[in-house]
Amino acid sequence: MFTAIFNFLFGKPAADAQPINLATDSWRFKMDDNPAYAERRFDDSMWQRLAVGQPWELALGNVDGTGWYRKTVVVDSKTYRAAVRKGKGMVLRLGKIDDADETFFNGTRVGGMGKFPPETITAWDEDRAYIIPKKLIRFHSPNVISVRVVDWGGGGGMYAGEYTLEPITWKERLKMTVENAEITQSFAADAPVAISVALENGSEEDIGGTLTTEIRTFGGEKVVEDRRKMQVLAGKGLTVPPLLFRDLPKGFYHTNVRFEDEKGKALRLQSGFAVAPTDCVSPAAKPADFEAFWQAARAELDSVAPDFQVKPTPQYSTEKVAVFEVEMRSLDNARVRGYYAQPKSGTNLP
Repeated sequence: MFTAIFNFLFGKPAADAQPINLATDSWRFKMDDNPAYAERRFDDSMWQRLAVGQPWELALGNVDGTGWYRKTVVVDSKTYRAAVRKGKGMVLRLGKIDDADETFFNGTRVGGMGKFPPETITAWDEDRAYIIPKKLIRFHSPNVISVRVVDWGGGGGMYAGEYTLEPITWKERLKMTVENAEITQSFAADAPVAISVALENGSEEDIGGTLTTEIRTFGGEKVVEDRRKMQVLAGKGLTVPPLLFRDLPKGFYHTNVRFEDEKGKALRLQSGFAVAPTDCVSPAAKPADFEAFWQAARAELDSVAPDFQVKPTPQYSTEKVAVFEVEMRSLDNARVRGYYAQPKSGTNLP
């Protein structure tokens, strides 16, 4: 009887609270900038509709600047209240945003990545996941998500990823990191590859599950796998003794780490390393039309103004290495980006 009353008042158990899909229909959008757009009661009914999961250029044309996305979402009390109470909030996932964002929930800023002008620090390739404290969530009226986005070249907006709102679970409270013994992520051919996994539990409950560490080639072939059950105590950290993998052939590898609970929910992390990379030689199979193909591609590329840009990224730089984001225009006027790391000592490195 007590259980029935509790479920009626506070909802189903957390296991039944599935993520709310925020990409089922379009968002409201306006290419403009005004702090009032963050407010929950702001009237956006006259704004245009815009789909997420694609660059805003597909609908707006080649435009740069600041725009706002807004979305109204209902969090059903019967379904989600118990899970929100247990996890002390929800997590809002907004995928990748080009270039920077500030995100608000019911008028309160809950996160942001990158920097707006004049700093222009991009976070175009970072997945957004922001914690929504339970005190901000309204169960008896609509909630409003407001996302301020700036783009200063190429594709812009909320262009890729998953768009969900769901109760916080252990996956948001457990931090997992992977460390290789060599900071360069490069191992000699005769040296064992040492991989260490660290877990930190930021919740008030113990977290138990199975930790799986596997090494695969870049082609996807599984080389080795290690599985072990463990429990991370509430508020504590745990470092797994280094795993030693010997006699790996020279080449490039992925390290896939997965921590999975008994219900199949998993936290995943991927990193990479190389064994004797300077000894790796890729076989060259030159097609008959190789020269003609590249001459035509080069002629097409020569018609595109490259618009080279090099921007400091202090968030990735260290005392020893200065990191820059570099970009250029390529075929079809697409923007190509990458990172350039320069040793501050001036020493040449591989």
